[in-house]
Amino acid sequence: MLGRLRGKASRSKWRVYAICCAARSYWEIRKLSRDGGGPLCIVALVEHMGDIVACLPVAAELKRKDPNTRIIWIAHQYYAELLRDNPNLLKVIPQTCLGQWILLKPALRKANVSIVDLHVNGKPCGKTRLILRKPDQRIDVNTENYYNFGSLLESFALGAGIACPHDPQPDLSYAVR
Repeated sequence: MLGRLRGKASRSKWRVYAICCAARSYWEIRKLSRDGGGPLCIVALVEHMGDIVACLPVAAELKRKDPNTRIIWIAHQYYAELLRDNPNLLKVIPQTCLGQWILLKPALRKANVSIVDLHVNGKPCGKTRLILRKPDQRIDVNTENYYNFGSLLESFALGAGIACPHDPQPDLSYAVR
């Protein structure tokens, strides 16, 4: 019983922290949206370095389609450094858990920015226990079946409702300086 109470208290603390961090990220993105320039696009893939590397062609494809697009990538703080010098990105906004993105996404929908959410439907946050729901997803790519849709890039792009990039090779040459 005591263990369950500690677990609930820990999740509650993480949720409060996630709300505060999501609010900070929201205002940072709002400031960037008001700075002018081209359209703002948020690419979100918070967790797992291999997933992030596999999906780097998404940012390159968005930039290729519209060179004026300003792309912000939402990533876990552990992987933000990997993306920081990517020439296709305006900014990387680090998160401490997926729960922050889950709380931030509904607010961004109202903020007139384009969102490419590369997470699969039903992905849970290990810290806050929140679950990412994508009710507007056309094809149900979820945590149980994403491997049935091809490569990570193909399945995540399909789950995000975008076409798979023409060049599926991730370019990390900027990171080897």
